[in-house]
Amino acid sequence: MTVRLALAIAFALAVSACASGEDLTSLNAEGVEHYKAGRFAEAVDAFEKAAALAPGEATVRTNLGRSYQALGLERRKLRELSDAADSFRKAVDVQPEEMEPRVLHGETLAQMDRADDAVSALEEALRLIPPTARATRTLGFVQYRAGRRDEAIGRWRESLELDPKQADLRGWIERAEREAESERNFARSGSSIFTVSYDQRGGPDLARTVLDLLESAMRDVTGELGLFPTTNVEVVLLPDRTFREVNEVPGWVGGLYDGRIKFPAGNLRGDSEHLGRLARHELTHALLHQAVGRSPGWLEEGLAQLMEGGDGETANALVRSAAADGRLIPMEKLTGSFVSMADTEQVSLAYAQSLSFCRWLRERHGKYTVRLYLERLGGSDSSSAFQDAFGTGLAESAEEWTRGL
Repeated sequence: MTVRLALAIAFALAVSACASGEDLTSLNAEGVEHYKAGRFAEAVDAFEKAAALAPGEATVRTNLGRSYQALGLERRKLRELSDAADSFRKAVDVQPEEMEPRVLHGETLAQMDRADDAVSALEEALRLIPPTARATRTLGFVQYRAGRRDEAIGRWRESLELDPKQADLRGWIERAEREAESERNFARSGSSIFTVSYDQRGGPDLARTVLDLLESAMRDVTGELGLFPTTNVEVVLLPDRTFREVNEVPGWVGGLYDGRIKFPAGNLRGDSEHLGRLARHELTHALLHQAVGRSPGWLEEGLAQLMEGGDGETANALVRSAAADGRLIPMEKLTGSFVSMADTEQVSLAYAQSLSFCRWLRERHGKYTVRLYLERLGGSDSSSAFQDAFGTGLAESAEEWTRGL
């Protein structure tokens, strides 16, 4: 809304303020009309032509930068993250003195799991432009998810100084400080792929067991999904109570991935088969995030369960029962994290649907088509990637899946 208002003001000045010339005035007016109609790609095209005629015209440059920004927001909403990042980068190039496109660029790079690039972009913004609460807050979250917790706390404190009304940020600082305190005396061990941090009171044996299980899980996941680590995978073994208090997760959660794989240590003392399932499940999350960034919840949880060897027949039975009662959750609504669901029955159904659907996709189209979807997902929005890989939309595939249960 802020962009639209600011742009409208710039547009009101544009026709009279632009350098003389019918072509320049016409192109600027054309860009205005496209923008007002929500045709941002066409607006960009018109303003680019106007800017080529008058490279030094400030109003045209402003209009072009804000149109790039609006186009980026549109693409990001459609999950076309690579294209969105490109649009925001162009907005920065056109208006390097503006903070907003720089923050949007950094946010989008983070959504693509390009944490190092996101940090670099945001740090550059804060070097060149007076800091804002949003910019420092965003950088803090990117640093936190990249495992740079102390830097994140510092940025969050800076953001609070700029805007003390951010009550939620105080909560994040407290959480990060509790996390830091709980890991203060942790030891570390690892391999070329994994780094495992653990409470020394639990002994190194558990860490070695987890490391061996993860190395084995890596072979399974890469063989099935074609996903390979692009950077070191961090793993943290926490006391059970600390795991739940620090991460604020319900009791049924046996592990999570939030930039690092985290396990409650008490959940790792079962039989090796159980531990192997946990390792394959959370490693699938980690490799998906490294390969494609954020992906739909149904895909993440479905593939994670598929890799852990989840009971597909039990999942199908639960889905059939829900379908008969009209309780099925539309697959397009299963895009976020299931951890935030309050209703345990809904959680069970969401997991069952995800496993059943992903299992069906693999059986119906083959594992290499699933791999193709993951490749496409890394560079475009989920809907387009699904259509490109499977030849049909998500809703149509889901309908075929439910008919065959």
